[in-house]
Amino acid sequence: MKKIIELFYNIDLENFPKNPTADHKIFGSEGLLDSMGLVNLVVTLEEQLQDEYCVAITLADERAMSQSESPFRTVGSLTKFIERLLREEGVSV
Repeated sequence: MKKIIELFYNIDLENFPKNPTADHKIFGSEGLLDSMGLVNLVVTLEEQLQDEYCVAITLADERAMSQSESPFRTVGSLTKFIERLLREEGVSV
């Protein structure tokens, strides 16, 4: 299984780096993506997670939106959020 951050390496979105690090800002002030870019990123990641781990994970749910610090701030924060969701589904990461 791929490390979660490796899923970001195949993202082909304008303004998104080919090999992002955990510190790359995704959304918000100084973020790489606008709202449409974020939607495209979320959809792409959900599809990759389904293909790689055979589980349907919804990244933009109420839990993500209600956190005091958005999981969509950086590649690292989104990676941690994805890892938590996968563990809740019984997937070892």
